[in-house]
Amino acid sequence: MNACFLPCTSHYETLNLVLSCHFVILLLRSDSSKQGQAAAAAGPKAKPEPTKSQPATIAKVQEKTPSKPASSPPQYRNAEVENEINKNKNAERLELSSMKLNDQDMEIVAYYAIRNNTIHTNLVLGTWDADNPIGDEGAQYLAEALKSNKTLTSLWLRKSHIGDKGAQYLADALKNNTTLTKLDLWGNKIGDKGAQYLADVLKNNKTLTHLQLYSNRIREDGAQYLADALKNNKTLTELELAGNEIGDEGAQYFAVALENHQTLTKLNVFGNQIGDEGAQYLADALKKNTKIGDKGAQYLVDALKNNTTLTGLRLPSTKIGDEGAKYLANALKDNKTLRTLGLMYCDIGDKGAQYLADALQTNKRLRQLDLRSNNISSSLREQLEKKDRRFLLS
Repeated sequence: MNACFLPCTSHYETLNLVLSCHFVILLLRSDSSKQGQAAAAAGPKAKPEPTKSQPATIAKVQEKTPSKPASSPPQYRNAEVENEINKNKNAERLELSSMKLNDQDMEIVAYYAIRNNTIHTNLVLGTWDADNPIGDEGAQYLAEALKSNKTLTSLWLRKSHIGDKGAQYLADALKNNTTLTKLDLWGNKIGDKGAQYLADVLKNNKTLTHLQLYSNRIREDGAQYLADALKNNKTLTELELAGNEIGDEGAQYFAVALENHQTLTKLNVFGNQIGDEGAQYLADALKKNTKIGDKGAQYLVDALKNNTTLTGLRLPSTKIGDEGAKYLANALKDNKTLRTLGLMYCDIGDKGAQYLADALQTNKRLRQLDLRSNNISSSLREQLEKKDRRFLLS
């Protein structure tokens, strides 16, 4: 389970955060200094009630008639693409991300790799360092093929040129497709309208577990559509929204949706212009849950290494274990601001305690490390308490 990271300003000088087992919020505020000063000067602000969104009205996709029926190959030809698909026709993973494919090429991919292949389960058409200039028209070819495909479980379209219309085509396909579990649209041009199309599908989709929307153009309205969809969706486990612009208002929508949500295990809203107000909404929502795992602790590492405002962090009754303690120990070696760290009831044994003890030899700013009610032997507890008075072990 992934963890939550929230900034703390002078207004919340000793904010202690309780992290949830049901979602990760990686939150690094880009404009912390200005917003923090403004928040401190203004004083506490009453928590407003979020505006209820109206039911999304989604226009039916205006689909163009396919140039050829499914039984006939496309007229457009690209020998290089066709040869690559044929060469890998029996592979579960088909990687075409570095071929500079365009919209017309997607007609070939849709026909040979999706419509007429029952082996491929993972189709990669774009990664973070190898993209294809696929736009809305290309997305339409793929979406049409997805409607009848029964084997593909993962579709990667990273760093393409897909906008709201392309998102609409793909969302429409997901109304019929019952096998796709991961849709990766990282680094596209999807805005609030595209988010609305995808959210509308999430309300009823029973198979999609991972939706990647990192670095698109989604703002607070799009966040509201997606947050509302989570209230009904019981399948999605990971939603990536880092690098958008949902702001404090968008954070509030997710906070309300997540208070009672039991399915989502990862929500990434890093780099979304979320300030103290949005952080507080999310923190309040997370207090209803108290279990995370060692994977969640791993997600804290980079955040704690770079954060310059957080002073208190509590992870009570979590299951991070020795591995999670190791991740946190690595973060503590670089962190300069954390003053208190609470790890009570975390299933930490002697090995994990030793990782943390080693970190404290480097970190002289941490004032208290609470390791009470863990699985640390009495001999090691006694040794650590004598060696460093910052340990709280009994």
